[in-house]
Amino acid sequence: MDTDADWLTTMPLRSFARAELAAITSPERVRGAIARRELARLSPGRFAVAAHAESFIVRAHAAVAATHGVLTGPGALFAWGVLDRPPMRLRVSAPPGSHEQVPADTAVFRPATRTPSAEWHGIEVALPPWAAIHAWTDPGNKSPAGDVLASLQRRATTVDEIGAAARSMPRVRHRAGLADVLAGFTEGADSFLEYEALRRTFAGPEFTRFLRRHRVVARGRRRTLDMYDPRTRTNVELDGGRYHLAGEQRESDDERDADLATLAIQTIRLPYSAVMNRPEWCRATVRAVLAARSSHPGNTERNL
Repeated sequence: MDTDADWLTTMPLRSFARAELAAITSPERVRGAIARRELARLSPGRFAVAAHAESFIVRAHAAVAATHGVLTGPGALFAWGVLDRPPMRLRVSAPPGSHEQVPADTAVFRPATRTPSAEWHGIEVALPPWAAIHAWTDPGNKSPAGDVLASLQRRATTVDEIGAAARSMPRVRHRAGLADVLAGFTEGADSFLEYEALRRTFAGPEFTRFLRRHRVVARGRRRTLDMYDPRTRTNVELDGGRYHLAGEQRESDDERDADLATLAIQTIRLPYSAVMNRPEWCRATVRAVLAARSSHPGNTERNL
């Protein structure tokens, strides 16, 4: 014989209105499950199985179901595999006139134009170009440029697609800034760190000698160099904050640097914190290395 809790184990990963739950089982069982905290309240009138109530897919379903809207911004980019971690705060594009109560972790906005979407696990999710723009315009997003660049770097969308989507919107917050980020990607910056290096740390005519995202083949392996100076065979690598920490990654970096050394390319690695917080030190270091290597004819390429 089924116990009162048995019906909960077969529930799909989504949120439910109380009336839906009552139709699945009975109002009495629903009241009992809520009292025993087997069902968690996500927002007024909407519940989920408590064991899964904090999962991204359940939170996203609750946010969209409550508004009849579209999940967008960083949450949508996570759904499409652009971001590695789900955001704590979800953003939903809702149709005009909707005023339903939403979960506390959800921010709702009502754009003038409809947000194009596709279904993802039963949830309407903004298509990548619109999700990237909404990540950019989200006032609560701490890494808007990084999210836009990640959507491009992971090929979820393109510069042209984001540009076309932006032109279809009557208003885009900081439209000129978005255009600059897209231009930076076109110029070779495919991460927030590289964008900062391009626009701030290594901006100016003295650093135009560097080739961004330069590709070489070393010992039969294709390598992409963040900033390569062909005159002195110097490679400047910008080590991201989330990477280059584990022992295996450090070993991989060392092997990569050794392969590049067979082409007489010297690698300088600049940590994330230095690029972001000590730009003058980074510039001085690169200038010093370039000067030292320029003083030795064997380190420079021949003028053909």
